[in-house]
Amino acid sequence: MRLLERNNDGEFSLTKDFGDHVFRYAILSHTWGADTEEVTFRDLMDGTGKSKAGYGKIRFCGEQARRDGLYYFWVDTCCIDKSNNTELAEAINSMFRWYRESTKCYVYLSDVSITKPNTSTPLSEFTWESAFRASRWFTRGWTLQELLAPDSVELFSRAGKRLGDKKTLEQQIHEITGIAVLALQGAPLSQFRVDDRLLWAENRQTARKEDKAYSLLGIFNVYMPLIYGEGRDNVLIRLREEIDKSSRKLDRLPSPKQQHELYITEGTSYRPLKYSCPNFTGRADFISRLRDFFGPETTSRLRRRDFVLYGLGGCGKTQICLKFAEESTHMFWKIFWIDATSATTLDLSFREIALDPAATYDGVEDSIDSIVRWLSRQDKEWLVIFDNADEEPETVERFLAPSNRGNTLITSRNPNMRQLVHEGAFAQVEQMEEGEAISLLCMVAHITNPSDETLARLRLIVNELGFIPLAIRHAGVAIAHGFCNYRDYLEMFHQHPLRLLAHPSFKGASQYDLNLIATWETSLVAIQGNAVTEGGQVLNSALHIFRIFSFFHPNGIMDDIFRRAASFGDALPPDENFSPALGLPEARDHLPRHILPTHEQGGWDPIIFKEAIRMLLKHSFIQIDVSNGVYSVHPLVQYWARHRMTKEEQADAFRTATALLATAAGSRSTEENYTFRRQLIPHVHALYQFRVETGLPDQYYDDASNYFWTLYEENEYWKDAEKLGQTVMKKRLGVLGETHPSTVESMARLALTLRQLDSGKGLKNCSRRR
Repeated sequence: MRLLERNNDGEFSLTKDFGDHVFRYAILSHTWGADTEEVTFRDLMDGTGKSKAGYGKIRFCGEQARRDGLYYFWVDTCCIDKSNNTELAEAINSMFRWYRESTKCYVYLSDVSITKPNTSTPLSEFTWESAFRASRWFTRGWTLQELLAPDSVELFSRAGKRLGDKKTLEQQIHEITGIAVLALQGAPLSQFRVDDRLLWAENRQTARKEDKAYSLLGIFNVYMPLIYGEGRDNVLIRLREEIDKSSRKLDRLPSPKQQHELYITEGTSYRPLKYSCPNFTGRADFISRLRDFFGPETTSRLRRRDFVLYGLGGCGKTQICLKFAEESTHMFWKIFWIDATSATTLDLSFREIALDPAATYDGVEDSIDSIVRWLSRQDKEWLVIFDNADEEPETVERFLAPSNRGNTLITSRNPNMRQLVHEGAFAQVEQMEEGEAISLLCMVAHITNPSDETLARLRLIVNELGFIPLAIRHAGVAIAHGFCNYRDYLEMFHQHPLRLLAHPSFKGASQYDLNLIATWETSLVAIQGNAVTEGGQVLNSALHIFRIFSFFHPNGIMDDIFRRAASFGDALPPDENFSPALGLPEARDHLPRHILPTHEQGGWDPIIFKEAIRMLLKHSFIQIDVSNGVYSVHPLVQYWARHRMTKEEQADAFRTATALLATAAGSRSTEENYTFRRQLIPHVHALYQFRVETGLPDQYYDDASNYFWTLYEENEYWKDAEKLGQTVMKKRLGVLGETHPSTVESMARLALTLRQLDSGKGLKNCSRRR
């Protein structure tokens, strides 16, 4: 196989024939024009052909490959010497494999143009879909394998504008071609009936009659000598004979269930590893740490080396591992990538190791024990990467082969996975640094040489997205696809946040092509599913606590809030600040008693709360500072949690959060309690801010308003105190009357608050202290 390479002057030239030892390369899929228009092998050798119409396609492929960080690319018109019959026959029999092993396949649709939509709706489609559906590319014989063989297929218009890829346009391609969705997603073609595969090609045409059969060799994984001139019928008979021979070697076709499971495990040990995203940037500290950990040792070791990367879904754990594997192939004899998303995928994916040529040669059986024994016997360094191992550690433990040459790298949202490794052999993957995040956004959105003004806008975007790589990648794709520009992205994000983060066009960093919302939903649905099947109080409590946390400030969430709320009945409020006002609603009526049980001595029994917290920590929905036991939630996770709820669930979470903060703030005035109550102020501010954000009605609770009023007074937030005092007085005046003791008490307190505000002591307003 020879490739094209880009020269320093921007022109292209042919390489030598690399044989099977090729580098990463892009490959072009297109429809041929007239023979006189296409650039041939001889044209390139003679230095001619630039004036031909087909040269534009070659230039497009080379430029796009350069943008994707690929130095080499392949185009069928000029990379095969068709005057050499031996080379032509070898190329046709190898074509499917060449497309399958490409890093990127670019589909150039010469008959599809983009025109702007006639609407002001930001997310409306460009008017290219009708031309796309009618494109000649879907009618040609050779383009069938060019669609199915590669992992990455990107489709471009005549002007070189990206329309989408095989995944984002999956439904349209399925409707146009009739090809099964699983086949488009990469399922092994051997899973599909012979007649079905023949049907996919039935209405496709080729310039030469015999190519109708030759274009299907890779689809059926068969090889045939080329005999041009024998005619269409004869060559199809030969093809069918080869297919029948191949079919007799198969024991049986998988059932539909097996087809799905095999699809999940496709692309593991016996196929080339997927590469990291071409716009991967930053994370050098993690790559360096992995390289140091798994690097050569000066002395012989006695045991396997294991390392765990854990953190919230969407933070880039998979991409870090892909990048490390990509750059470290020289360090290992074999690298096996295992999909550990569930016990089923873990089992099936691990057993695929038996299909590795070296394992097959050694007679390894299709069983976990046989594979583990085989790995244990190896005297060369190997690496097994268990990706998305989010279950408990014992799920993975049985797959770890004892070996002094073995290495395992585990990614997980579950911090408990650290139990499998030695101290220091783990790292938490959190948000990116600001500079890294801006660089990533620029790369994905194709923003070059940004001005200071542009950088300022990009800085606002990455801050709003909490520096989460997958969220930033979504933003970059939205900008690159023309859904918005970097100037109005934040406005659109505030209007349609979940729509942007879950849009099917914005699948990103996950190897499993999940958008950010789907990544988090996968974990939450697992908790919900277990709550239903197990009927577990702990699991239901975990969901309730997660909703409550979404109405707190993202940082500084304390156990003490719940402990004080549980024992509130024994802690009478300060008489001078609160007198129960009968007839007015109170927040304490909405305390979540199911997570606030008390023991025989009357104190809080935190066992259910702690178990629920453990469940949330397991999926990295929350984090804990082990030095002080304080919890935090990423702001973007909070936002998603609030807006995935129904209005009824939002109202319930708001009421419960209000009740917890109110009763926690109602502690007696001691120095210790004063310090604690001061830490509640950010949560009270967040509570009211999130009520407005979610559009919930303004619900008055007399006890909460009084306690928060006191909280503001203690900390000299006089403007906030005055606002709440006015609300309390008006409510009591309207419901209880002006002579009621509670109304009189609120009037007196408000007068003191106004006096403090007027005397100039109210400078510490909320905007300066948050």
